[in-house]
Amino acid sequence: MIQLELTSEDAALLHELLTIYLADFRREVAGTENPEFRHTLQRRQSFVEEVLRRLEREPISWRRS
Repeated sequence: MIQLELTSEDAALLHELLTIYLADFRREVAGTENPEFRHTLQRRQSFVEEVLRRLEREPISWRRS
């Protein structure tokens, strides 16, 4: 298992970037017709969503207002 330490500022930036990326990525998944490729994209989407959930479980002090 790999652990990654982030400063509060880095965690906030990562959260912001993943949130923006996820919005665009969901549109890409929805527009994908190939079932196998769509499944691959859905697994990646789930991974990004899980990373965001983990970031959100951390103390609120790192979050940008």
